[in-house]
Amino acid sequence: MEKKTLVKIVSVLVVLVLFLPIFINILLRVDWFSSIVMGGESGWLSFYGSYLGGILGGVLTLVGVILTIKYQEKLREDEKSERNDRGIKNLNRLLDKAYYSLYQILELAKMESVSQDTLKDLATSRRNDYNLFFLQIEEIGLENIPHEFTDEFLSMKDDLLRIDNHFSSEAIEQYSKAGILKDYLSSSVLTISIFMVIKNHEKMAEESFMRKLLFEEVELNKNEA
Repeated sequence: MEKKTLVKIVSVLVVLVLFLPIFINILLRVDWFSSIVMGGESGWLSFYGSYLGGILGGVLTLVGVILTIKYQEKLREDEKSERNDRGIKNLNRLLDKAYYSLYQILELAKMESVSQDTLKDLATSRRNDYNLFFLQIEEIGLENIPHEFTDEFLSMKDDLLRIDNHFSSEAIEQYSKAGILKDYLSSSVLTISIFMVIKNHEKMAEESFMRKLLFEEVELNKNEA
């Protein structure tokens, strides 16, 4: 119920309460009225008092219920908005950490004079960091994401999952044994996968410093390739 409608209803009730008793009192004094009904003035006044009191009580109860429902709806909307704000902030925080892990992965490809075992250990550590943040992002429920970002959020999780699967512990082990782990870390497939995540989901994610830095790093790697 809109505020203007509620004001109109309350105004009508006030007028009825103030002027209806006067009107009834005048009506009871009219000769033709007393000739067509039974009972005296006191009886009719008592009846109208009970009758109008019941109506007013019912109307006021209805208004009270409507106001309570509206108040509860507003509380739910405020709670949902606050929950969405927390969800987006939490998502951006986790994305920033995931981006940082990806940035460090790309930086490993630039390391010189590093043994395969050391590179493998570093890559595994960075991969585990990324996987940890990815799993936390997966745990964010849709109820914590604004409706307009639902499709993008689901698409983003799919892209992050592809990176998680592509940059797996098994892949690190395989390429390390083959002695080409560094080439794998700088491969165009991994670079493009990362690029797709940070490019395709810029609406939902904040333009943080870490995100911009990773974007520049991916562009540089693509150009060098």
